[in-house]
Amino acid sequence: MLPAHVRGGVAFFAVVTLAAPAPAGGATVTLASSDPAQVPAPASLVVPAGAASAKAMIATRPARGDRTVTLTASLAGASSTATIAVMLR
Repeated sequence: MLPAHVRGGVAFFAVVTLAAPAPAGGATVTLASSDPAQVPAPASLVVPAGAASAKAMIATRPARGDRTVTLTASLAGASSTATIAVMLR
């Protein structure tokens, strides 16, 4: 889950939600950004054991113009995408 839009240079929280609680030891979700120069997502996020979600703060870089960035979360061969509009102002 992402906000619909964010101003470049501002941080936001991305929330990853699993279909079921994470197993013992947690679940490591791989994250990827379609534009890592603008929205550098962390390489992974750990959902703690027994939890169904976790969040990560992602700091955008100042925008040179409005753009749409796709973030992809992957776990055990399944993936989900979400888009965020990064605005100049």
